[in-house]
Amino acid sequence: MVRVVSAPVMEFLRSRQSVGVVESVFSRAVNLRWDNRTISILERSLGLFPNSLVAPLKKVLPLLDARRQVVCRHGAVVVLGAPVVSFDLRQAALWNPRLGVCNLDGGLSALRNRLAIAVEAAGSEVAGDGFGRIIQSMGTPAVNSGGGSMPQWSLSGFKNALALLEACRDENPRKMRRAAAELIGLGVGLTPSGDDLIVGMLAGLAGVGHPSALKLARTITGLEPHRTTQVAQALLSHAARLEFSARLHRLVIALARADSRWLRKEVSDALAWGASSGADSLLGVMLGMSAALPFEAACSLPWASSV
Repeated sequence: MVRVVSAPVMEFLRSRQSVGVVESVFSRAVNLRWDNRTISILERSLGLFPNSLVAPLKKVLPLLDARRQVVCRHGAVVVLGAPVVSFDLRQAALWNPRLGVCNLDGGLSALRNRLAIAVEAAGSEVAGDGFGRIIQSMGTPAVNSGGGSMPQWSLSGFKNALALLEACRDENPRKMRRAAAELIGLGVGLTPSGDDLIVGMLAGLAGVGHPSALKLARTITGLEPHRTTQVAQALLSHAARLEFSARLHRLVIALARADSRWLRKEVSDALAWGASSGADSLLGVMLGMSAALPFEAACSLPWASSV
């Protein structure tokens, strides 16, 4: 039985008459491919994603393999073959992944302080993968000069992230497109670092109600999807509709409202996700939310010296 399903995924599945396919099987997840759309069936421990169903998988994973056909039938997702595996949707709870504008407790000055706390908290425990070393060294000569052992791609990616932030501040779609195109597919893994950063930045912009949230969403919709992985394509596609994972919802809300203890916990939880996805999306969220700050306040943030 499916326990939780993302509302846009439920809407999509209810309308499917075509046949999908099992794309990949992992230890806690199954990816389905349907009409150029990736849908993930996840164990509860992985959390809620905008393209996901949450269901117990331990007993059925050994029965699944890639390329088996999938159909929607009588309120269930059915994997055909021997044996048939069925995921019943009828009793599933619906979850809405769309992120709305958050009220900023204490106003913009408090947001600026919480962003600084988040950088300090992340820097004390983040791993070095992805943009992790950027966060560790943020605001120091190591970032600005390209020193240390940071991979060149992460340094150039960070510069493009700052260019994307500047384009969002200026509400300039042409510059957004140029910077975002350099980030999509940058890095390694199921969701490369550049994609995670863009998704995080969109979540941050949406959370503070910045006009560039919709402009950046439209911009990434037009970029070439083959530049990155299919899983990242799915998350970028949802982000373009301002739909995000539950962990990004919690992180944005914490940066908008939390006291320092709660905020540090959410930062720590965010960093625990994946090899580098947590750090990469955290950096994106912080950059996106900082776009709401007046220029003078933004200049005092740890990454300002790199702009």
